[in-house]
Amino acid sequence: MIRKALARTSGTLSGAGLVLGTLFFAASLTPSLVPRTYLTQGVLAGACFAVGYGLGVSWRLLWAYLELPALPERGRRLGNAVVGAACLIVAAVFLWRAAGWQNSIRAVMALPPVESAHPLKLCLVAIATFAVLLGLARLFRAASGLIAAWLKRRIPRRLANVLGVAGAALLFWSLANGVLVRTTFRLLDSSFREYDALLEPQRRQPDDPLAAGR
Repeated sequence: MIRKALARTSGTLSGAGLVLGTLFFAASLTPSLVPRTYLTQGVLAGACFAVGYGLGVSWRLLWAYLELPALPERGRRLGNAVVGAACLIVAAVFLWRAAGWQNSIRAVMALPPVESAHPLKLCLVAIATFAVLLGLARLFRAASGLIAAWLKRRIPRRLANVLGVAGAALLFWSLANGVLVRTTFRLLDSSFREYDALLEPQRRQPDDPLAAGR
């Protein structure tokens, strides 16, 4: 049962998407001057992976649209398995080096080093974030397809496809409006709260109540 589920999943994933997603994931783990909790870093890494994966899928769709030769189904699944294994190795190396890279920046800034980047927790958050975003993307595609299929009975096919995407975008924006903004500000507050904690308590606060650092 598990083997069949993994086979179905590998068959639906894009090899190009996995490669670009892993590169974006690795780039998100490079040092930053803004302190990040494993939760913030995990969400950021998962979102970066989703962006890279989306670009890879777009490349695959463009390849098919240009009617270029494609691998047979069995070869594609085998290729996805090999690519997936290579991506896991790259991601593991960057996760292993993340704490050291961050400490190199903190040493320059005379800040105490971090003990760990919490790679397991970070990975779980990143996977959950990617799964949610991938599910939303596939739900968006299904919604636009349903709207376009209903419109095709009344208007030309290409116009129906464009209006289907526009209608799905309007629907998703209406549902997500406000939620995404609140979540983003919550994550930013968490990061800057850690940064504020690094400021020396003996430093004199400004007299102006509107000045930064008050």
